[in-house]
Amino acid sequence: MRLAVGDFNGDSKPDYVLANPLTLQTAIWYMNNNVFVSGAFGPTLPP
Repeated sequence: MRLAVGDFNGDSKPDYVLANPLTLQTAIWYMNNNVFVSGAFGPTLPP
């Protein structure tokens, strides 16, 4: 699993983006002070 951190929803708090190395599907975990708030699937990465 690949992982990156950034503010993906503009709330000035870090969120996580994860990528499955087999399917290249991404998911974003929206966080609030290290507490999971919600998530969404993102685009599939190109090979």
